Amino acid sequence: MPHKGYHDIDTVNFPFFSTDLAVEAHQHVSQNGAIPGIDKEVEEIDKVMIERLYVRDMQAGQAINKMPGKYVTIFAPGLRTKDTPLRKTVSKVFAKEFSKYIEGLSDQANILVVGLGNANATPDAIGPAVTENLLISRHFFQVMPDKVEKGFRPISAISPGVMGQTGIETGDIVFGVVQQIKPDLVIVIDALASRSIDRINTTIQIADTGINPGAGVGNQRKALNKETLGVPVIAVGVPTVVDAVTIVHDAMEYVTRYINEKGIAPMQYSNVSTKNMRKQQAVQATQSTPQSQVPPHDGTAASNNTSTNHAVHNMYENMTEDQKKQLIFHVLKSEGHQFMVTPKEIDTYIEEIANIIAGGLNAALHPKISIEDAAMYTH
Repeated sequence: MPHKGYHDIDTVNFPFFSTDLAVEAHQHVSQNGAIPGIDKEVEEIDKVMIERLYVRDMQAGQAINKMPGKYVTIFAPGLRTKDTPLRKTVSKVFAKEFSKYIEGLSDQANILVVGLGNANATPDAIGPAVTENLLISRHFFQVMPDKVEKGFRPISAISPGVMGQTGIETGDIVFGVVQQIKPDLVIVIDALASRSIDRINTTIQIADTGINPGAGVGNQRKALNKETLGVPVIAVGVPTVVDAVTIVHDAMEYVTRYINEKGIAPMQYSNVSTKNMRKQQAVQATQSTPQSQVPPHDGTAASNNTSTNHAVHNMYENMTEDQKKQLIFHVLKSEGHQFMVTPKEIDTYIEEIANIIAGGLNAALHPKISIEDAAMYTH
C-alpha cells in the first residue's frame, strides 16, 4: 500500500485543534474566503483588541462549529507582564462589553452566576476563582430588602465542581438550582482551550449562546444554554490550556523561522552533529580496535543523513499550517502523547484574570458600583 503524502492530508474534516474560541474557529475556516452569515468587527482600545463576531444563522454556525449568536473576544497580550494599568483597562472594557449583553435587563433582575470547573486543578479553577470575588447580594433582598440601596441587583453564585468530585452531572446541578431560585439570567464562567499559545490567559470570550463544558479538551458534558435551562445564558471564558499539537507546531515554527532569518541551512546543523559523532566514533574505535583494523570513513553515511535531513526540512516547510498540525497530531497520537498544556505561572495568571473578570462583572451587574470601585470587592 502506498504511503499517504502530505498533500493528501484531509484538512477539511480535521478538528479545530481543541479551540473553544469562536474567533479562532472563524479564522481557521475563513482562510479561503468570507463565510456567509458571519460579520466581524474589530476595535482597539489602549493595547486591548476587541473582536466582535456575529453568527447570524445555523448554517454559518455549522461552518465554524459554533451556535448562532454574538461572540466578543477581548485580547490583551500585555496581561502577562504585570501591567497594572492594563488590567484596569481590560476590566473596564470587559464591563462595557458585558453590559451590552444585559441592556434592557431590569435593575431588580435575579441573576445566577455559575463558576464551572475544578477549584483544585489550577488551570480549571477560573470559574470558582471568579465567584469568590463577586458581590453576592440575593440574600440581602430576602432577609432585609428595605436596607438594600438602589443600584444593586440580587446576585447569587454557585461553584458546582465537576462530576468526578460530586458524582452528579454539572448540568443537572445547575438545572436544579435554576428550578429552585428561578433566575432571570444565568452567567457561566469556565476555562477554555485555545489553539494559540499567545491567547493563554490573555483573552476573555463572552457569548450569548451558553456553553458546552469540556468541549475544547474532548470531555464534553451537558450544554448549559437557554434550551437546557429555560433562561438566557451568557458564557464567559478564558483560555488556560493548549494541546500538545499547538506547542510542538509553534516550537517548530520558531525554529524554522530562526533558521531562515539567520540564513542557516539545515545541513549545517547536520554537518556539525555528524562531524562530532564521527569524531567520537573514531576515538572509540581506536581505543578498542587495532589501528590497522579501523575502517576508513568515506563520508557516505554522513552525506546520506544530511540529504535526508534537508529533504525533511523542505517537505515540512512546504506544508500548510493545517497539514503540519495534522501530521504532528497523528505522530503524537500514535505515541500516546495527547496532552493539554498550561504555563507554569498559571496560578498567578488565574488569580489576576479572575479579579479582572469579577471586577468587571461587579460593575456591570450592579449599576451602583463604578469600575474604579470594583476592585474594593475583589481580593
